[in-house]
Amino acid sequence: MRIICFVLALLLGCGGPKNGNQNNVGTDPGSSDQAETTSGLLPLYDGHAHLMPTWDPDALPNLVADHQPLGLILLGTGPTHLLQNQDASVYVACAHGHVTTDLESNQTALLQSIIGQLDNGARGIGEISIRHFSSGPNAATTPPTAWDFNHPFFLQLYQEAADRGVPINFHYDYDGDVEVESIDAMPAHIQLMDATLPLYESVVFIWAHSGDTQPAVLDLLMAAHPNLYIDISSRNPLESFDRPFPIEDQRLDEADGTIKQGWKDLFETYPDRVLWGSDIGPAGRLEQYDEILAYYRGILAQLPAEVAAKIGYQNAMDLYGVSNP
Repeated sequence: MRIICFVLALLLGCGGPKNGNQNNVGTDPGSSDQAETTSGLLPLYDGHAHLMPTWDPDALPNLVADHQPLGLILLGTGPTHLLQNQDASVYVACAHGHVTTDLESNQTALLQSIIGQLDNGARGIGEISIRHFSSGPNAATTPPTAWDFNHPFFLQLYQEAADRGVPINFHYDYDGDVEVESIDAMPAHIQLMDATLPLYESVVFIWAHSGDTQPAVLDLLMAAHPNLYIDISSRNPLESFDRPFPIEDQRLDEADGTIKQGWKDLFETYPDRVLWGSDIGPAGRLEQYDEILAYYRGILAQLPAEVAAKIGYQNAMDLYGVSNP
């Protein structure tokens, strides 16, 4: 029933792709077998969203009513459990902790906070920042976080995820050459990740923003680690996604809207291990949600229908135990 209502809402003009804006966002390169998705009818379950503690309590319910996503995986930072308690099929709360440069002095309290959120019903862990470039309104004066993937604090988090059977979404910026032919040629911090993932083979690790790296790197790592998933949030050219990476590297498509071949191949190779996400939270993204939806529908419309459905909504719902509407 929710999907039927969703389709009707879109037919009335809510959230369909918009072509011809200044970033060529949401353009349709003319795929003939994707009429349903290119018309904006593909249901989407947001696999990477944030609830900011400063937002009005009705901000996300209003967003759901206005834009009709099937639901949102909420990766902090506000009271996400309250929304999950209202409707566990639409809102998924994840246990979140703000990792900073003073982790060594506060890791015990941080771990207990995350465990408490899990005990309170959180259905995942994340977004956990292990390596994260300086961001936010004070980015110029805020040092980046750069912890080892196998730091004892994070190993405890991975074990909690294993014990509870929940996925963990982690932010871990790739920093190095993307033209590599083997994992051994990747930077040291990625080799640490490569060595750690097999120790927790029952845990689904979701690499936020696809690691801010490129398909060739992702293909090597995903081929080696069946428990490594990615989300494609923040991989777009929209103006609210200000970051220290060239837009041409971050977007999934060429300037004319055609999906890059490397990304298309990756999605079709690992259709069960990719999640769409908006990364709403930072300023401007709530207001741009319609354009975010349009951009990703334009990308997914260029994939086989079953792949688009998995990435657009089914993978997120399966991983977090959300029932079909």
